Amino acid sequence: MKNIKYVVIALGAVMLSLLTSCSAKKSVNNTDTVAVENQRVAPDSDVFRTLTIEKASFKLLLAETVMNSGGTIKIARDSVIICSIMPMPGMEFFRFVINKKGVLLINRVDKKYVEVTYDEMRSKGMALNYKAFEAMFTNRLFLYGKDCFPIASDFSVAEVNNGAIQLVRTDGDVLQEFVYNADKQLVSGNLSVGSTYASHWKYEDFFQVGAVSFPHDINLTIQSGVYSRTIGIHVDKVSLDKDRNFEVKIPATYKQITMKEFVETY
Repeated sequence: MKNIKYVVIALGAVMLSLLTSCSAKKSVNNTDTVAVENQRVAPDSDVFRTLTIEKASFKLLLAETVMNSGGTIKIARDSVIICSIMPMPGMEFFRFVINKKGVLLINRVDKKYVEVTYDEMRSKGMALNYKAFEAMFTNRLFLYGKDCFPIASDFSVAEVNNGAIQLVRTDGDVLQEFVYNADKQLVSGNLSVGSTYASHWKYEDFFQVGAVSFPHDINLTIQSGVYSRTIGIHVDKVSLDKDRNFEVKIPATYKQITMKEFVETY
């Protein structure tokens, strides 16, 4: 049990740093967003009320060490993302909550929690918002630093190998790149902010969930200075539009700590 605890804490620490460094991840497919002309609204084919990844496996690559844990991810569209890290079914060690205010991590093991607002992120040069996080978790396009849906004119478009399409957007020192394969599935994305931050995410092995194409495997690599981490998520089962409990409560006995304290501790 002690080994499980430290594996999950390590995963939790890296996932929080990934989120608050400038990313997130998970996926549903929709190329049509970029084809919407003059209307910053989500296409009808992309609409869902709730999305649940009922069984996921998290893998952290740390130097030559591989750490694993199970978990779930729940999304209430345009509202909240809840990610639970559970080494065994029904035993939640960590809960990540991403909502319109920011990112919350609840550490069930040590009865502590960390909360980082988007304003705090922006003060550190990370222009993130909920819409960007949800887009990454549901395999869609987003505009870094913008709280709106993309349209065709936001990107330059070019054909690449084997019928794939690359979308590119530059805004000052921010570069965004997205690649769709010949089957119109979003398979990768890149985001870099100047020379100090870069992330790459990749989606593989798609399967159908109703009318939606969803990847079994998502891999995210993030680099900030000399810091570099890779985390993979394997998805076994996805459900759409099922009623779920999205209530988040922090027990009164839990202690709030800062992000700095969390990183220094773990």
